[in-house]
Amino acid sequence: MKESLTDTELRLNHAAQQIKLAFKYSDQEKSFCSCVDSYITLARSVPAIMQEETVHSPRLLLWYKDQVTNLKKLPTVNFFNQRKNPSIYKDKENPEKKVPSRYKLNVLDLVEEDEALINAWKFKDVEKYIPEDSGNVLDLCRKHFHILSWFVSEWLRKRRELGIR
Repeated sequence: MKESLTDTELRLNHAAQQIKLAFKYSDQEKSFCSCVDSYITLARSVPAIMQEETVHSPRLLLWYKDQVTNLKKLPTVNFFNQRKNPSIYKDKENPEKKVPSRYKLNVLDLVEEDEALINAWKFKDVEKYIPEDSGNVLDLCRKHFHILSWFVSEWLRKRRELGIR
């Protein structure tokens, strides 16, 4: 019998769905920006939910705090952490629209089989956080998601190691 997902895993899955929807609706500005805004909110909440699911184990909490400290040093994580406070709704993200480009989306090992012509969107002010990055919204969301996915995988591994279900 398969164990149920943690709240952290569920939130990560919801964030992945928002990236997929942003990819699908890249030609519809309002829908695209709404999906990106939702992704950021969901993704930023993953560590907070993880912390809530971690506080009952002092050893896991110590591991969690150490990992969060290291993750905050990563430019991509820092960029997304500056996008908005997950508990306070500010302005929706409003990326700049750029020329079409081709993408193949791979999130949670769910690959969109066909490459599609989509609009490329660029975050404003990305160069302050990641100087050499193009600022492409879907690329940065994907990179950020993979960092979060790794963090959640390591957290699950540590829980198993500590005998926590």
